[in-house]
Parts: sequence; structure tokens; C-alpha cells
Amino acid sequence: MIRQALLSVVAVAVVLLGRASADSATDRAAIADSAVKLSASATSLAKSASSSDDRAVRKKFAPRATELSDDLSALARRVRKDVPLDAIAKDTLGIAKDAAELIDLADEAEEKEERKSLRAQAQLLEQGVVAMRKNVETIAAKKDDSKKGPARPAAMSPQAFNALSAAVKEADFDRGKAAVLQQAAQSNYFTSAQVATLMTFFDFDDGRVEGAVACWSKIVDPENSFVIYTKFDFEGGKEKLRKRVAGR
Repeated sequence: MIRQALLSVVAVAVVLLGRASADSATDRAAIADSAVKLSASATSLAKSASSSDDRAVRKKFAPRATELSDDLSALARRVRKDVPLDAIAKDTLGIAKDAAELIDLADEAEEKEERKSLRAQAQLLEQGVVAMRKNVETIAAKKDDSKKGPARPAAMSPQAFNALSAAVKEADFDRGKAAVLQQAAQSNYFTSAQVATLMTFFDFDDGRVEGAVACWSKIVDPENSFVIYTKFDFEGGKEKLRKRVAGR
């Protein structure tokens, strides 16, 4: 009976691990339900062990199974109280270790059949706890990723940037240099430092304005764009660039 219940809990935990949805309320309810079922299974296992003729099973295994049940029940309550999932994940790590220790305690039973039965049930319980822990960690990681926002695109590699720099240098006049950057910006991203370097290949500030504008929407670190302005010769050129990129 206990074995069937544990198998059911493990199956549910594995399904939850595969689903790992972004629905916070649904996720928490599923995790709490899994913890409650595991707690009930640990309680049943503890009651069964407490009636054993084996002293080690009664005095060591049964109390540890009861503690595990209590910890799982407390975990379910914490999940329902909206405790951060990263904190819940840390709790489940400790519970998983306790479940693993329960398997070792089962091996202390003297009677072979009882030892075999207790070990099998402890293993199933441990598998359920581990599956639940992985589910919590997966969901917690997804929550963290969503808070970070989308990842920044990668800027041009040094090799590709060197090739672009050579092409800009070889272009005739500032208009030609700006045209090269307009084409490159269609499929590439730049760091502010890269754009600043490209500005040094122009002869006049007006050309630098056109070149910088061509790259501006593809800059991956706009917070460092101030370095681009340092490559202009006059304040008038800097002001023109500010006006052209305002709001971008």
C-alpha cells in the first residue's frame, strides 16, 4: 500500500519536472501538493517501522521517517506562503539529504525481508523528494531568468571587427565610410568602444555623425556610449550626434 502511494508520488513529481510551467500559482500548488503526499507517505512508513520487532528500526528508522514527514509538511506550508522559490530550493536540498540517510538506516534492520522492504520504500521516498527538488530548482531558475530580462546580443567578434575596420579605412571619403557602416549594421552589433574606434577612421565630424547614427541602434552597451563622443573634434559635432540619436 505504502509502495503504491510512493510510486504515485514519484510519478507526479516527474511529470511536474517535465512541465515546469511559468504559472506561479499553479507551480506552487503542484509543489505543495507533492510535498504533502510525500509527507503522508513518510508518516505511513514511520508508523509501519514503529511497530517493528527490530529495535534499530523502531528507535532509529521510525523517528527519522517522522522527522522527514514533518519537514515535508512544513515545506508545503512555506510554499503556500509565497516564500521565495530559491529559499524553498535550499530547503529541499536538506530534505533530500535526510531522505538519502533514511536509506542507510534501512540497511541496519536485522531481518533480511524487512531490510529489503524498508530500503525499497525509502528509495522511492528519496526519489520523490529529489524529483520535487529538481522541479523547484528548475522553476526558480526560470523565475530568475525572467527577472533579468532578455540577454544582450553579442557584439562583433575581434576578427570580424578587424575586417570591418579595414573595409571602412579603404572606403573613399566619409560618405563611403558611413555607407560601409550602414551595411554592416544591418546584421551586426557593436560595443560602444568598437564604434568609438570606427569614428577615428573618419576625416570630419559630419562623417562621424553619419557613421555613429548608422551603428547607434545596434550598440549593445549604450550606457558606455559616452566614449564615442570623445572621438569628435568639435562640440558642434557632438551636439549634432546628440540630437540625431535622441530617443533611440
